[in-house]
Amino acid sequence: MNQECSIVRDLLPLYAERLTSPETAAFVEKHLRTCADCRAALQHLQKRLARKRLQIIVMTALFVLTAVISAAGILNAPIYFPYTDDLVQVTEDAGALELTFRADVANVSTERFVDPDDPLREICLVEAWSTLWERWFSGPHTQAARLEAEGGKPLTVLYSEN
Repeated sequence: MNQECSIVRDLLPLYAERLTSPETAAFVEKHLRTCADCRAALQHLQKRLARKRLQIIVMTALFVLTAVISAAGILNAPIYFPYTDDLVQVTEDAGALELTFRADVANVSTERFVDPDDPLREICLVEAWSTLWERWFSGPHTQAARLEAEGGKPLTVLYSEN
């Protein structure tokens, strides 16, 4: 390897990234036309650079995907309301209970099951929650639930704070 090859090989990383001045690029190109070893070194360097660029693109995409999934999980995680007197209004209508929740309650769920201590009684667990997404980006909500006794069994309604 002569001195010119040594200089060109030192310049190849900058040349491959197009960071040399026009004069230096012309010098490198003139040398590459006549030197097969330096052309091979440039091709090897370009392959390595292409792999590095691909790795950077993939890692960036994974980072962005992870950030989006994490944000979605945080924004949509339920925030359960503790029971307070103003959380729900209960009215009776034709033997059924009508539960109407405050405007900041975005979701309500009810779960019914037979009382393990008294098979002739049903228990209904009620829980209410919102999410950061709904608090920040949605307007007021109207959530209600109608609970009717089934089969003449008495119904006990309990509020669950999860």
